[in-house]
Amino acid sequence: MLIIDAGGTALKIWKRSQKGALRCLKRVVGNFNVQINSRTHLLKTLTELQDVLQSDTILLGLAGLSDEVQKHNLQHALQRLNALKGKTLRLMNDWELQLELHFPNQDGMVAILGTGSVFAAKVDEKKCKSRWLRTLDWG
Repeated sequence: MLIIDAGGTALKIWKRSQKGALRCLKRVVGNFNVQINSRTHLLKTLTELQDVLQSDTILLGLAGLSDEVQKHNLQHALQRLNALKGKTLRLMNDWELQLELHFPNQDGMVAILGTGSVFAAKVDEKKCKSRWLRTLDWG
């Protein structure tokens, strides 16, 4: 499985080792926040990185991805790329990706401090009214 983390300053492609450690395969500098930059930049970059995207499953976390319609439309655009055809894509916001990676089967919280700032937590639905809690702001 590959993990792609695309934020306000860079896109990073990670692979998890057999021991569970994450290893960065590629880093591309640029703004990949979908609220600020066009998705064309993301699609072009992923096409150029086709040789690195050698996995059947890809988790893709994008800064600024918060709308389900936007997520659905982007999912379809990504699946039409030659670099991603036939692959299983899990598209989510960058903070959801971090919670998924670091706390896959447990409660947890993350703080993302960068171009934008997000504090997010996930909790068992039995303990709280909502599975996700978050607050966000710019820098």
